[in-house]
Amino acid sequence: MIIQSGFDLALLARPHIVQAHGVLPRVVALGLDSDMCLDIITIVSDEFRGTLKPHFEEILDALRHQDTKYFAIAHSGCWPETYDGPEPILAEAAALKALASGELGLEMIGHFGMDETGYIPAGPDSYFDEYYNLLPETQHHWSRATLGRCG
Repeated sequence: MIIQSGFDLALLARPHIVQAHGVLPRVVALGLDSDMCLDIITIVSDEFRGTLKPHFEEILDALRHQDTKYFAIAHSGCWPETYDGPEPILAEAAALKALASGELGLEMIGHFGMDETGYIPAGPDSYFDEYYNLLPETQHHWSRATLGRCG
């Protein structure tokens, strides 16, 4: 499965956090290989309490998968949509991004907060091709696909 957008990552993570009986206090890590194919999706914690810092090692351990090059995280709870002031959860995600890059050479390409009403992304929500020049191109395979063509 090729992951083309942040929205794809949110769709994959959501069932692990938001369920019919409510929102679970979880942190989910998603890993992608160098071709943007899904490599791993795992629940790294069932005890999310609004801060990422206590889960850094669990997240990094989950990402030590041999083929993972890019990753995203998702957790229960959203932050305000206004970015006027620094949100602690966003600062912690930035610290995790730097740590993962320095220790494992991984690039964080997504961070999602989720609740029963939806999700909020910190980072690209649309096609990665529109945001990053350094990621592998993922939309080119659609031009060769026969599905969805008329005639």
